[in-house]
Amino acid sequence: MTRSRVAIALGVVAVLAVLATAAVAISTYGGDEDPPAPTTPAAQPLVVHDPASGASFEVPGDGWTVRDAQTRIYYDDAQGDPVAVVRGPAVFRDGYCEARPRGSSRAFAGFTEQPFEDWVDAIGVQVDESRSGLVRRATVRTTGTGPCVAREVEVAMRSVDDVRVVLVSDAGALSTSQVDAVLTSLVLRD
Repeated sequence: MTRSRVAIALGVVAVLAVLATAAVAISTYGGDEDPPAPTTPAAQPLVVHDPASGASFEVPGDGWTVRDAQTRIYYDDAQGDPVAVVRGPAVFRDGYCEARPRGSSRAFAGFTEQPFEDWVDAIGVQVDESRSGLVRRATVRTTGTGPCVAREVEVAMRSVDDVRVVLVSDAGALSTSQVDAVLTSLVLRD
């Protein structure tokens, strides 16, 4: 074969390959419809269990983690004594603050022995208080300082018999419906 015949043969093969690729692409596209969006399953809720009472509540699986039962989050008084404590809490956006990644979160929820008033007093100065159904809540101006301290905190609590669940969040970190969903998921031991 001469060089010109080889060049023509290769040109024909190239044109046929382009046409075949275009035909596959057109038949695969299928028209003006958008491909279906991929679906991701919702994260399963996480359960926080209180060994002392047998009660439990749930937090969403997205953005929340449940800490070990021995972990405590607390507010202390001027002498450094804990006055409002939760053990083994669920924590929202754990480690969000770069200045203090091991000790920061946007919210936490857990079982507590202290009443609502003790939590509000331990955190700061109460701005307002309300009750919606089974949930009591207050906005509190904090007295703490530092790069990870919110200026205002929302405290919400649900009490059933002697079981109390408290949820403390930076103001605006969670919606009222999100807070209510966590607190109203409280189930006492059957």
